[in-house]
Amino acid sequence: MARMKCLAQTSTGYEERDEEVSGPFYHGNRARLRPGTLLTIGRKTSSWGDEGPRSQFIHFTDDLGTAQTYAAAQPRGYVYEVEPTGDIRPGYIGCEYKSVHPLRVVRAVTNPEGNE
Repeated sequence: MARMKCLAQTSTGYEERDEEVSGPFYHGNRARLRPGTLLTIGRKTSSWGDEGPRSQFIHFTDDLGTAQTYAAAQPRGYVYEVEPTGDIRPGYIGCEYKSVHPLRVVRAVTNPEGNE
């Protein structure tokens, strides 16, 4: 479970609300990682990123297929189950999230069903 801060439209404008979001969550990238590794912000962004030369957020998803798509965009891509270590925010589309807090790698996902 993770706590997500989001904006909700009200009759008087927008207000920030906390919502509980359950995983599992996934992250696709080009690095080989071990369980326990922390993924952090500040890395060089991808060519499709809009955060400038260094990442402002770490991105992840609750959709395994989306993580596999990101991993497949790399010459050697990997998918990991991850857990947020702090608050998260909505990402660009409904199944994506982002955080300024690290993500902890739980395990490598090695097949399409999400099982090791």
